[in-house]
Amino acid sequence: MAQAGQLREAEPHLAELMIHPEEDGPEICEAFINGFLLAYRFGDAARLLDVWQADFPDDPQAHYIRGMLATSSGDNKNAVASLRLALRLAPHRKDIRQDLADLLVTLHEFGEAEQLFRKSLQNDSENPELLIGLGTCLVERGDMLAGRQAFERALRKAPNLHTARLALGRLELKLDHASEAITLLSPLATERAYDSAVRFSLALALQAAGRSDEAKEHFQFVDKAQRAIDRMQFLMDEAKKKTDDAEVRYQIGMICLKYESPTNGVKWLLSVLNLQPDHQPTHAALAQYYRSLGNERLAVEHERQAGDVTVDISD
Repeated sequence: MAQAGQLREAEPHLAELMIHPEEDGPEICEAFINGFLLAYRFGDAARLLDVWQADFPDDPQAHYIRGMLATSSGDNKNAVASLRLALRLAPHRKDIRQDLADLLVTLHEFGEAEQLFRKSLQNDSENPELLIGLGTCLVERGDMLAGRQAFERALRKAPNLHTARLALGRLELKLDHASEAITLLSPLATERAYDSAVRFSLALALQAAGRSDEAKEHFQFVDKAQRAIDRMQFLMDEAKKKTDDAEVRYQIGMICLKYESPTNGVKWLLSVLNLQPDHQPTHAALAQYYRSLGNERLAVEHERQAGDVTVDISD
């Protein structure tokens, strides 16, 4: 029940389970931490993680989860430290190695990241996400040809993978091939209109091609998205302190829907309904979202509970 986020039923048993956890301690902790994270109860998750690490300091999974929590809150320094420790304790763990490599790319530590991607590719040579990571490191270290080859291999394996299409579009832009970049990025921007990284790269390509008027719309979106995401960081801190504040969660969910990740946005909105099942703006937003996916059954269900309340989930 904890693992599935059914905390109302599971949480009363936590103290009893932890009295004599013995070898089941890590499993109990992880299940409840996952449940807390599903409910966006970050403070409770962090406190239980402290208990886990105190009792089982050499358990790599505890350090891995600590690293992923730090990553989600923007604490990259501690995230890297935790993931490096987890990988030292479990050098066979491909998931830890890849998440550490991805984080190092974000921090522009391309040398170490390249080594990790190459290590992973030894046993998974056609993994498109690993190929994109390796290609990014190669491009940033100046090897454009090898980077392109890695991106193209990823696209052959997964032709619709947006990260591969974006990476190749950015490479074309870096090489001053504005027309080719636009060809790659325009359909991607249509598919992922909420994705500010795609919109920004397309704006740069359009500007480079002398199409400044078209670029302006995308630059304006990126500016608005950045301001919203900056506000979301404040709201995330509020959500950690006010775990039962439905309005804060609603605002985070709406920002995610419009500017970050619709999937994350829906998770936040559903967490609102866990706290306040009759929250009409949330039902209205979910009705719009499900209708955009063609899920008429869920759209009608949420529309009925929204009543006369309307919201706009588009930019």
